[in-house]
Amino acid sequence: MISKNQLKILNSIQIYLEDRDKTLLDDYITFHNILMSMYARHLFRRNANWTKINLSYNVNYRYIRENQTNYKFTELEKKLKNYIHMFNDHIEIKLNIKDFIDHIRYSMKEYITNISVPFNIMSPKIREIKEKYKDNDYVMNYKKKSSKINYEVLNNLF
Repeated sequence: MISKNQLKILNSIQIYLEDRDKTLLDDYITFHNILMSMYARHLFRRNANWTKINLSYNVNYRYIRENQTNYKFTELEKKLKNYIHMFNDHIEIKLNIKDFIDHIRYSMKEYITNISVPFNIMSPKIREIKEKYKDNDYVMNYKKKSSKINYEVLNNLF
């Protein structure tokens, strides 16, 4: 979950964002918090004995196991926390904002196409956000960029 202090930090950097990135960030925060509560309710139970837990029929646990969505979700959250710590420490906010938005775009794409799939019953907010970004080229056509490739040179070649 994104805490109140982290939310204040994310709201403070919105002055550096364009309008579409501001709405994307707001939708991302909503989507993230709801997904985190759903994963926490069904998977992230501390000291859980899995034989005694009544599994919900609204969750596809096989999909989660096969696609490792819980690990992907925690990996994306850790990276988000790293960005929040950088912004809290005021470490070159203007230079890191593009990477942060790229991470938000990639995370939103992963949430829609992979991480939220195992849950059959979704809240109306989540369904609305999924429908909003499902056909959005800005989010869904995002490809994660490698740090080892100079994309300016690559684009000039073609």
